[in-house]
Amino acid sequence: MPTRTHKQTIAKLYWLNIAANLGGFIVILVLSFFTPLTFFKFHKAVVKTGDWLPVLLIIVFIEILVSFLGITLQFIIQRPVSTSLRYRDRRAGISTELFEKARRRLLNLPIILGAINLSIWITISLMGSLVQFFIRNETLITCAYLLFRGVMIGLIASTMSFFLIERHTRQHLNPVLCPEGSLVTIPGAIKISMMRRINILYMAGTTIPMKILLVTLLFAFWEVKAGVVSAADFSKEILFFTIVLYVIFIAIALRLNLLVGTSIAEPIKEMMRLVKKVRDGNFNQKIQVTTNDELGVLGDGLNEMTEGLLERDQMRQSLNLAMEIQQNLLPLQDPEVEGLDIAGKSIYCDETGGDYFDYLGMEENKNEKISMVITEF
Repeated sequence: MPTRTHKQTIAKLYWLNIAANLGGFIVILVLSFFTPLTFFKFHKAVVKTGDWLPVLLIIVFIEILVSFLGITLQFIIQRPVSTSLRYRDRRAGISTELFEKARRRLLNLPIILGAINLSIWITISLMGSLVQFFIRNETLITCAYLLFRGVMIGLIASTMSFFLIERHTRQHLNPVLCPEGSLVTIPGAIKISMMRRINILYMAGTTIPMKILLVTLLFAFWEVKAGVVSAADFSKEILFFTIVLYVIFIAIALRLNLLVGTSIAEPIKEMMRLVKKVRDGNFNQKIQVTTNDELGVLGDGLNEMTEGLLERDQMRQSLNLAMEIQQNLLPLQDPEVEGLDIAGKSIYCDETGGDYFDYLGMEENKNEKISMVITEF
C-alpha cells in the first residue's frame, strides 16, 4: 500500500476539488439570495416563512450528486498517478508506458479536472432547467437563467480547482514522479504557460463577475419592462446585488492572485539562490523543476548550466593536478659543469604541454659527461 504521506497527498486532491465545487455553489447561492428576480424572491419568501427544509434538501442533494460524480471521474483520471505511487512505495518494477502515462496525466490533471467540473455543472443545470420547464411549468426565461447560473457555478468551480490542484501537484506530486525535472519534454503534456495562468486569473477576477452582472441585469430589465417589479425596488436590489458580487469576487481574486503569485515567485527565488551559490563557486546545486512552463524551461537550463560548470571545474582541477605532476617531472635545478653555462626552462601556453626535458647521467659520469633528453610535440 502507498505510504501514509502519499495517501494523504492523493486524498487532498479529492478534498480540494470538492472544496472548489462547494465554493462555486456557495458563491452563486449567496448571489441568488440578492438576485432581483421574481423566481428567487419566491424561494426567499418560502425560506423566511420557515418552510426551508425542501430548499435545504435540494441544495444538499445537488452538492452530493456533484461530489459523487466528481469523485468517481476523478478516481478514474487519477488512477495512473495513484498506481505509480503504489509501485514506487513498494519499490516494485513499473512499466515505462505506465510511468509516462502517470506523469502526463499528473501534468494535465488541473485542466482535466477543471473541464470535468464545468461539464458536470452544465449537465446538471440543463437537466434541472428541463425539469423546471416541463414539470413545474416555469417560464422559459427563468429556466434559461437557471441554466446560466449552473454554467457560472461550473466556471467558478473549474477555475478554483485549476489553481488549487495545480499548486498541490506542483508542490507534492511533481517532485515525486518527476524528480529530474525536464517536464517540458514529457510527450502529450499540456503546457500551462504563465500567460495562460494570467488569462485564467483574469477570467476569474473580471470576466465571470461581469457576465453574472450583465446577464442578471438583462433578465431584471426584462421583468421591469414586463411590469413585474417597480423601478425603485429594481434600483435598490441591483445596488445590493452589485455590492455583494463585488465583495465576493474581490475575495476570490485576492486568493487566486496569491496562488498565482506564489507559483511564480517561489521558482524565481529558488533560481536566485542558485545563481548566488554558483557565483560563490558552489556548483553542486540544482533547482527542483516542477512545471513545464517558461520557469520550468529556465530551471532546466540553469541545472544544465551548473552541470557544465561543475564538469569544467572538475576538468580544471584535473588539469591543475596534471600541471603539478608534470612540473615535478622537470629538473629542479640546472647542472653545474665547469666551463659550461647550462640552463633550461619549459613554459606552457596551457596548464599542461607536450614538451619535456631532463638531464641524465650526472652522478654516474661525475660531471665529466652530460646526457640530455628533449622532447617536443
